[in-house]
Amino acid sequence: MSIAPHAPMHDFNPEPSVFTAQPTQPMTSLSPEQPRRPRAGLLIAGVAATAVFAGAVGGAVGYTLADNGSISAITVAPIGAVEPAAGSIAAVAAAVQPAVVQLNIEGSGGEGTGTGFIVSSDGYIVTNDHVAGPAGENGTIDITFSDGTTATGKLVGSDPGYDLAVVKVDREGLPALTLWVIGCNQCG
Repeated sequence: MSIAPHAPMHDFNPEPSVFTAQPTQPMTSLSPEQPRRPRAGLLIAGVAATAVFAGAVGGAVGYTLADNGSISAITVAPIGAVEPAAGSIAAVAAAVQPAVVQLNIEGSGGEGTGTGFIVSSDGYIVTNDHVAGPAGENGTIDITFSDGTTATGKLVGSDPGYDLAVVKVDREGLPALTLWVIGCNQCG
């Protein structure tokens, strides 16, 4: 393998009293002059200004409509209004929806909102530990049921490793979700 020598960039006079360096090629600019393009910062500033303006207009319109009472209540159709196809995801969701609850948590470990489901008609609810765990022993757990009623619950057990928690409310006759039927031939 041979390496070709590079052409010298400068002539060098080895005499100690006279040192001169002269370029062997004319110096050129490293980058040719190009027309200046708009900077990205200007584009970002323009987009941000437009977003702020649009948000202000939307907020003003919303405030005006709400202040004048021009906004009417939104009516949501009841779940049974449209019958979902048998065996569809919508049918499964409609079947389990009465057993789904919302949990609002406040405690020394933090606060938040999550969901759970009723597993027994006497008020046991399964949720995630990261949802109910922050309530601890002295926190509050407010439960909102699918019919809009509310109750206060108590954390009765949790396992952070499995991210599971059980909350108990003092209610009877709740719509419980069946997780397993003993003796079921076609479970699943």
